[in-house]
Amino acid sequence: MSTPIDVYIGRQVRARRRLLGLTQSDLASICGVRFQQIQKYESATNHLSASMLWRIASGLGVKIQYFYDGLSQTETSATSKVGSLSPNRDRVADSEGSSFQEDRRGATSG
Repeated sequence: MSTPIDVYIGRQVRARRRLLGLTQSDLASICGVRFQQIQKYESATNHLSASMLWRIASGLGVKIQYFYDGLSQTETSATSKVGSLSPNRDRVADSEGSSFQEDRRGATSG
């Protein structure tokens, strides 16, 4: 299932590719995948991994941030599961599957 962020990034990839006059096949060759994979990324059918986003950004001559520029706070908060956590905490699961918050400095709390 795609998220609004996946859709937005896919549209950014497509727009940049077209701006440069590249086909999906051209970009696929640069990234080492088949054109169908680029098609799936652009339509948000498949999620982009961090490494693939890096390859696409390099192939399109932009920094990764380019794909996120203009993304509204509404779109990001709608898909965030840790939006209510403080900036120094992440939600993680313990070995029994229970979730708890871990301070990024190493201390934990329940």
